[in-house]
Amino acid sequence: MDRELVRSGLSEGAWQLLRVAAVLGRRFELSELASMMRRSVVELLPSLDALVDGGVLEWVGDCLAFRTELVWSVVVDGLPAAVQSALRADLERIRGAVAQEAPLDELSRAVALVRAALARPGAARLADDLHALLANLLLLKGQSATARAAAERVLAVRDARLADEAAATRIAAMALAGEPDVEGAAEEILATASATSAVAAAFVLSNVLWCKGRLADSLRMARHRSRIGGGSAPHWWLWQRLGLIEKLGLLRRLDEATELMRDTRAQLATRGLTSYEGNRVIVEAQLLLAGGEHAAAATHAKAGVAAARKAGSPLLVPHGLAVQAAVALRGDDLDLAAMMVAECEAVQAGADCWPSTVYSWVRVQVVARQQGARRALELADRGLLLVGEPEAAPWLVSTALAAGDDVLARAIAREADLLAAGNPGFSTLADAAERARSLVDGDGEPQTRWESFSDVERSIARLVAEGMTNRQIATRVRLSPHTVNYHLRVLFRKLGISSRAELVRHVPNSTAA
Repeated sequence: MDRELVRSGLSEGAWQLLRVAAVLGRRFELSELASMMRRSVVELLPSLDALVDGGVLEWVGDCLAFRTELVWSVVVDGLPAAVQSALRADLERIRGAVAQEAPLDELSRAVALVRAALARPGAARLADDLHALLANLLLLKGQSATARAAAERVLAVRDARLADEAAATRIAAMALAGEPDVEGAAEEILATASATSAVAAAFVLSNVLWCKGRLADSLRMARHRSRIGGGSAPHWWLWQRLGLIEKLGLLRRLDEATELMRDTRAQLATRGLTSYEGNRVIVEAQLLLAGGEHAAAATHAKAGVAAARKAGSPLLVPHGLAVQAAVALRGDDLDLAAMMVAECEAVQAGADCWPSTVYSWVRVQVVARQQGARRALELADRGLLLVGEPEAAPWLVSTALAAGDDVLARAIAREADLLAAGNPGFSTLADAAERARSLVDGDGEPQTRWESFSDVERSIARLVAEGMTNRQIATRVRLSPHTVNYHLRVLFRKLGISSRAELVRHVPNSTAA
């Protein structure tokens, strides 16, 4: 086999990539190849796909490898000695820089400083304070087990100055780890504790109630003591606030969520909580996604993920990556969406993160397109999706029907009906249940009658019939333009239409009706 035979059929980019890869060895890491090429992994993907599809390279675990030693030898031997030497020198510099590199993120540096302080002679008198600080830092880094251990060490000394904050860290660490007894522990704190740990417990309990499908109780708990403005521990107030905003966004109560976000942004700026800004921006990206502002959502998500990673807090990073995946999927870029989902999974494998409805939703859609309906249904977190994603119930029913599983389709429709019945006043649940039931009954998406629309939907439809723009309608009904846009998309879906002109024909007494 000669060099030209290996090169035949390869693009110039794929050939250059192959030559650099050969210097790394027969088996190599993608990250090192990207560093050597001075390109991002995303930029290398087309060439890599061509080489894998062509049988030149293959995946071996987390690494890439030349499929045969013969091909690898031909490519290496075809490089001039001076080029091989220069590339290997580059590789050594890259590996040396990585080996000597100090932790880049802020939280890792802070954790290292606290641990160094604990190791110094004479540190005993400050050990309790340092462990309290360490517990909170480790929690932000998604290290729930070590955070809980540090918090419990502080609680054991019964120092009144530190106990409340340590109890807050402990209950949050339990929730982050998904421990089954967290609900009872949170309720006990709420019954007896002071401000800091009570706010943390309310945040935790709100999430528990949400996952149980008790939406009114969840929102009530998310607002528990929310007027304290942070008190002595504003970071716990912030988590509670971000949790409330996220839930309101999932329920498409976008105006209230947007107003709370505006206030939260101001609070962060006033209090200087810069380490939390990435998390705030990620939650704002989810709001933009819910309001149909996809380009802005992707931009915010990317910025939020970058800021959270710089800070060293992965807790909401999967949320931000999932927003980017959702936007990619909407643009029919399945490869990018799948890559973002894989990146979410990599983050979750290395740290404990808060559950993400957007991630769960995008993941099942990607799996359905890549591996089929049955596999998607196996992986779907139905409880989380039915509560938090308005499109989930009809999609899951449709997917089950497509897979030939009528029994599962009816079971999902029943779950959606029960959830809606148990949560009166939540229109997203009622609408989703109606659509799911209609699909099971064989009626297709329901052609909803004018009388069944909400007051807001009827008002918006009438104003559309009068020829108003979204901005004009927003001013008239005192909603934001993106909320008006959301209600219009709901009306289009309910009626099975795709334009304002078609909507006008459904408005009673309009000239086009």
